[in-house]
Amino acid sequence: GYEILTITSLVHFFIVAASIAQPDGTAPMAEFADVFDPAGDPQKAMVGMMQYPNFVSEEWSHVLTWDLFVGRWIWLDGLKRGIFTSHSVLLCNLIGPPGLLLHWATCLVTGKGLPGNEAEAIDELDE
Repeated sequence: GYEILTITSLVHFFIVAASIAQPDGTAPMAEFADVFDPAGDPQKAMVGMMQYPNFVSEEWSHVLTWDLFVGRWIWLDGLKRGIFTSHSVLLCNLIGPPGLLLHWATCLVTGKGLPGNEAEAIDELDE
């Protein structure tokens, strides 16, 4: 089950590593820092970084990996708890985080409640 995530993660790592090795391969760090500066204009900084093809490639693979990871988690949660998930997985793969919010809303509307914390369940097994 982790093959796709591993492959996309490796592709992402390769893009980042290859970009760093090239002159002007990645967006300058000062521009990258501007994305996280609340006193500035983070949206303008992000748009400016899109002029760097390697940044776009890195960002695309980053988002794709996230979409696949969370989409798979939604699907598995639906299988485990008997919740319809096709709409949530589709939205997750189209625009990311709103798919997770839709899954949570579906869980609540169907009366299944929000998913539990698997880490707590594992801790209970260890005790």
